[in-house]
Amino acid sequence: MAIDTVEMKIYFRNGSSISRANLDGTSVEIFLQIADVYKMKVDWLGRRLIWSVDSNDDRIFVVNLDRKGKRALTKERTSNYDIAVDPTVG
Repeated sequence: MAIDTVEMKIYFRNGSSISRANLDGTSVEIFLQIADVYKMKVDWLGRRLIWSVDSNDDRIFVVNLDRKGKRALTKERTSNYDIAVDPTVG
């Protein structure tokens, strides 16, 4: 689960997708079809969602909150346990 304090949205795993909703639970929608999401964080300044997967891939990914620009941040498998965001350095 990750919270966007700018737009007051919550991002969460929902089966084989990442969904988002208003903090009061209304307006639930599928954000991305992604299986095996492990951890996720919102970069509130860069307006991005960063997540890791818990599968044979084990990479870290990023996408803009407008759903554009999805890409892998890591090229190889990583042993990730959590994600920290420092939006001041990107």
